[in-house]
Parts: sequence; structure tokens; C-alpha cells
Amino acid sequence: MNIEVILTFENMVADYINETNHHVSYRVTTIFEGNNFVCSDVQMEAYFVEDNGKGICFYVYCYNVQSDITINYASGDSS
Repeated sequence: MNIEVILTFENMVADYINETNHHVSYRVTTIFEGNNFVCSDVQMEAYFVEDNGKGICFYVYCYNVQSDITINYASGDSS
């Protein structure tokens, strides 16, 4: 996975919860192309409930890529 982007948003949500003890509506959806074994993309969404999204409200589309790694999405192999 595109760890730099995804981890940034995951940490943002975790920090908010730890600091405020508020609730978050959070969803991650994997996107597969055809019959591939590995997802090609991920959609991430978050909405902070108690402040009606003022703290953070986002929709992020992340490509499943990683620096210096080649992914064969059809077979699931990587190198």
C-alpha cells in the first residue's frame, strides 16, 4: 500500500480520537480491477461526529503503489 499517504490519514484519525475521545465515522474501501488478487486502489473516508466534520472531514483516493516495489496485481506477487 501507499504507506506514506495512508499512514498520514490513519494517524490523523487516531490522534483526534486520543485527544478528544470523540467518535469518528471511518470507512476504507478497496478497489479491485477485474479478477486481480491485490487491490489497485483504496478509498479512505472520515467524518468526526461530535463536531460535524469541523475537526476533520476527508475523502482520499490512494493508489496501491510502493516505492521500489513492483506489484503484480493479478497474481499477488511483489518484488
